[in-house]
Amino acid sequence: MNKADRNFSIQPHGLHYNKHFQGTSYEDGVDKPGSHVAPGQKFTYTWQVIEGPSPSDSACIPYLYYSATDPIRDTSSGLMGPLLVCKKGTLGENRTQKGVDKEFFLLFSVMDERLSWYINENIEKFGSNETDVEDEDFVESNLMHAVNGRMYGNLQGLQMCAGDKVVWYTFGLGTEADIHGVYFEGNTFKKQSTTRDTINLFPHTTATAIMQPNTPGVHEVSCQEWADHFSAGHEASSTEWTLSQTQTRAPHQRRARPEELCKYFIRWLNENSVGTSLSPKRDLGAGKIPPTAH
Repeated sequence: MNKADRNFSIQPHGLHYNKHFQGTSYEDGVDKPGSHVAPGQKFTYTWQVIEGPSPSDSACIPYLYYSATDPIRDTSSGLMGPLLVCKKGTLGENRTQKGVDKEFFLLFSVMDERLSWYINENIEKFGSNETDVEDEDFVESNLMHAVNGRMYGNLQGLQMCAGDKVVWYTFGLGTEADIHGVYFEGNTFKKQSTTRDTINLFPHTTATAIMQPNTPGVHEVSCQEWADHFSAGHEASSTEWTLSQTQTRAPHQRRARPEELCKYFIRWLNENSVGTSLSPKRDLGAGKIPPTAH
């Protein structure tokens, strides 16, 4: 069901499908209803999982899916997400990985909100009649260096306990600016049989990190690749897990009861940061970004 106010679709990576279900359109004389599902309409996509993880791969391989009716504007409006392809027998009855305590999904991207379908609504709500969409400060203010759409340490929910088996699925999306070095402070992980603390991400790529954290504390998950990425907001929520002797447990032992769960705190990494204005200079000519016809 498309509950939005314009045509959207779903296109997956890593799966097989015919033209009716590929979620994008091009001029080949074939009607593809799945490429433009109208507001209020339903469409069922049928995909085939023909290839899965190889023996040398992790148990589950992450892929991206996104709306591809207009790939740039759709993804700039937030229409994307993760999907997993797992080896047979990997998932338990509750549809989670056997022997894994926590799974996290992190999307690193410089989101250009000027390309969003909703930019003019944002200008009308937060800007003024004097907003100049070509002003360099306006352009810069709409480049959101985000992790899962959150900036400046505001991504919550990354809590875990020492000894947990944790799987991090990381995703890249965007343009040539989206070259990311994802750094996990304080703990290392396994990737392709090597021990690391950093993952390299490029647009439309994914990577999996398997971690067994053993250093309690508050740790950053951040992009260290470009000089301005970190300062511009590419810190995810820092997580603190605090253990007493009774809370420590061996990996893959029973899951903790609610009263045994580790306490955690989200640290604001940039307490002095302020939100950017959609209209940094109000003495310039009026203007809006024209919509793309579809």
